[in-house]
Amino acid sequence: MDIPIDFQLSGYKSVWNFSKRKGYSGTAILFKEKPIYIQYGFHNYQNINDEGRIITLEYPLFFVVNVYVPNSQGTLDRWYYRLDWDTALLEYLSNLYTRKPAIIGDDFNVAHNYIDIYPENTTNIENQAGFQEEERGGFDNLLELGFVDVFRFIHPTERGFYT
Repeated sequence: MDIPIDFQLSGYKSVWNFSKRKGYSGTAILFKEKPIYIQYGFHNYQNINDEGRIITLEYPLFFVVNVYVPNSQGTLDRWYYRLDWDTALLEYLSNLYTRKPAIIGDDFNVAHNYIDIYPENTTNIENQAGFQEEERGGFDNLLELGFVDVFRFIHPTERGFYT
């Protein structure tokens, strides 16, 4: 959805997907080339579309998908919501991938492996939101689908980065 905010970057257009809860979450994409189609949220998962966490741009040869994956929170209060979201994302991307390649990026709220944990966050790793086995498994599913963790591909042994 286009929004009337004072944000201009010369040569770019933008699309925004906001949470219904003001100031909570959302996604945006800036682009130069007009897409064929823009989709906000998931078609088949209306119950998890209220937080503005995904936008897809379709181009003739590929899709661009911007996600902001929910955080399970430190107390894991949103654990099941996160798992439902991961399931929806995998199904959605699997369907896109049957049509043409997709580029997906933004915030996955997961440290996939120990090397991906920022040094100051290493206490109680096993119980930490963002490093639960199921959350890491959700990321594994994306890799198994054919997506590539570009940072880890280019920097397989680098430490101390949010990736």
